[in-house]
Amino acid sequence: NYSAYYCLCRQDGMFSLRKVLTGQDKNSLYGVGFTGNNGFSVWKIYLFTGRLVMQEAATVKANICTDELVVIKHTVIALDCAGKNIFTGHIGPTKSFSIHKTPVRDVVPDAFGKARLLKATLEGVFLLRFVDQIVFIRIGSSGHNLEILEMFERPAIVSNSIELPFNKSVVALFQHVGSVKDNKIAVRMIFKDGEMDETLSHVLELENGRGMVQQVHLSGYIRTDKSFGLRALLVMEDCSLMLMQKHDILWIREDSLATIQDVVAVDLPKEHHNRNPESLKVWFKVVKSFFFCFL
Repeated sequence: NYSAYYCLCRQDGMFSLRKVLTGQDKNSLYGVGFTGNNGFSVWKIYLFTGRLVMQEAATVKANICTDELVVIKHTVIALDCAGKNIFTGHIGPTKSFSIHKTPVRDVVPDAFGKARLLKATLEGVFLLRFVDQIVFIRIGSSGHNLEILEMFERPAIVSNSIELPFNKSVVALFQHVGSVKDNKIAVRMIFKDGEMDETLSHVLELENGRGMVQQVHLSGYIRTDKSFGLRALLVMEDCSLMLMQKHDILWIREDSLATIQDVVAVDLPKEHHNRNPESLKVWFKVVKSFFFCFL
């Protein structure tokens, strides 16, 4: 799947394109996005001729959160702005597209706070984040039947998902265990292969003073024996970077300087024998006020 952010003109308004994916027949290309803040649109283009063969839209009586949209197994998934309802719509070969609304509490009865749709997905599974937990939700065969696959308490961070050979997909979840002072993280690699799922877990011990994991970037590599391996780049609370591979930390980099967003060059006072102390005071006040603006 490829993500795109363009605006296409429609006769009834603006169509915000969010996802582009190939059809199940591999001969067509679908574009999925929003029409305003209460509608979904689907475009289908035949690849061999470029002809537009489908242009369908569906509206709902709610304000849709247009920040995130996920497409899994040709099922469109989005939330309302309040994070209380899940909207799903199946993209099929026929020229029909309808939206089904499911209250979040019908799927996650003990949900607390506003739901947020995460970008990471597995085959047939999407993720919702709440104030106190992250929930993996499986999509049924109809595209509207939703059920909980797994639940994890926060603080936890989910990585991006990647596709593996033989139609497998994987996502990594890093969950702090015990107190923050324990510096222990439970690492879970969650694999999905069709209807089968597998979770591999281990505990990772970090150095003191690193804080919590802020971001996880998962990637794959080919080992010397031609097998497929996984590595994860962790961004810690102190802005340091860690590379994890085979349950170990390979290296740590102190890259807090990478968080600098702007730089201003200030000329130092010229050195001369008759230096005016008052001019130095003024210069230091300027530099001091500059730094305080960025604190």
